[in-house]
Amino acid sequence: MLNSFIGFILHGFYLSEKANIVLWSILYLLLGIMLESYVIAARYDVTGQTGRISKVLILTGVAVSAVIAVINIIDYHYSFPLFSLYGFLNMIYIISLLLRKIRSEKTYLWYLAGIIFFVIGSLIQAVDGIGFTLVFDFNKDSIYHLFVLAFLLLQFIGIEKTESAG
Repeated sequence: MLNSFIGFILHGFYLSEKANIVLWSILYLLLGIMLESYVIAARYDVTGQTGRISKVLILTGVAVSAVIAVINIIDYHYSFPLFSLYGFLNMIYIISLLLRKIRSEKTYLWYLAGIIFFVIGSLIQAVDGIGFTLVFDFNKDSIYHLFVLAFLLLQFIGIEKTESAG
């Protein structure tokens, strides 16, 4: 919720450069923690394993995100590409876990479908000039968030399907 609130402020208001940099730095840190929490949950759901690796993953997530947050303060031009690379590597790991699990349990296709929506939305957000008008103006960021909503819905369906199957 805090990530969404900070994103709302960053995308919805004109801020000073200093406030913008500080909020983006906090957001990178929180997004990294959220991302690693998702990785840990997906890993547990697919493999049933917890323990030391989960601690290593969350500490790695905090460390990498903290470094990106500091880089954002020093020169914000590098922070988004670095965080995108970090997110991409985590997404590849999650997809590899899911592909192994889908072989035995097809209900995990819902998770994969959600991730595909997330990746498409992220690619749309990375391209300038994408947008459309349908009562309201939708720029690349608002389109991205529509894809994130689809991602969340598909993840929820995946949870429902895998829990009822198990």
